[in-house]
Amino acid sequence: MDALCDWLSHELLDIVDPESGEPVVARVLRTDSVFTGENLDYLPDLFVVWRRQTPITGAASPTIGELHVGRHSFRTGNHVANGVYFAMGPRITPTERPCAASIMDIGPTVASLLGTTLKNTDGKQFAVLTGK
Repeated sequence: MDALCDWLSHELLDIVDPESGEPVVARVLRTDSVFTGENLDYLPDLFVVWRRQTPITGAASPTIGELHVGRHSFRTGNHVANGVYFAMGPRITPTERPCAASIMDIGPTVASLLGTTLKNTDGKQFAVLTGK
């Protein structure tokens, strides 16, 4: 499995935007070097960190060939610092920000709302949603 992950990481780092010639991948992270815990096997083996300097208009490498896509004014599928989230419910008032949030907090919050807990997680419950 290590050899496959190393090969795939190398291949991902070789992908460039055919329009600019710039790499589209900034880094490839091995999950087991970033995370620990009893549920590590449920995560993917690799995480791709995309370059965000310019929109990606295509992808090309000697292995995969070349793919072109249209330009968009936005980029979907990103988790970025200072992103946006939406909340609705009886304890949420539209005039104030409920709380600072991290994507890591979703699991513990949902678990709390279901009356259980998640062990060994990095996130915390959204107090405003769970009442805790």
